[in-house]
Amino acid sequence: MAIAHLVTQKVEEVHFVNKLQQQGQIQLETSFTFNVNFAKDGKRCIARIYQSVKDNKGGEQLFASLDLVGAFACEGVETEEDKKIVHAQCYDQLFPYVQSTIQNLMQASGIPGFQLRKAIINTDHVQVGQPPEQQPQQEPEKPQFPIV
Repeated sequence: MAIAHLVTQKVEEVHFVNKLQQQGQIQLETSFTFNVNFAKDGKRCIARIYQSVKDNKGGEQLFASLDLVGAFACEGVETEEDKKIVHAQCYDQLFPYVQSTIQNLMQASGIPGFQLRKAIINTDHVQVGQPPEQQPQQEPEKPQFPIV
């Protein structure tokens, strides 16, 4: 059985704008991208999630984005199906860090109670591999950021 264990994670980039003029409700749009790159031996992977939240006017009043990277130790990754399973596990393990970081930004800027909704990763829709022009030239390096 394929299993991913989060070794460490870090926020690489955050962007935040709050120009809301008054209290009340605002319509928000969210989007995310999520990618996982496996080492050739299948024993580790690096996952990257980019999450953004903006007002429905293109982010003029409220915008938050976060780029977060996680390093994982993997077990039992031998097939493409195993990679799909680990892909979903990586998202499930990283999402709480994304949610917490964005929630803290919102709270600090006067928007209490903000909650992101977690996506459900259906392994049937996970694409393993990349188009040739996006193929990494070498396998992912071991993470260099500290384990806290």
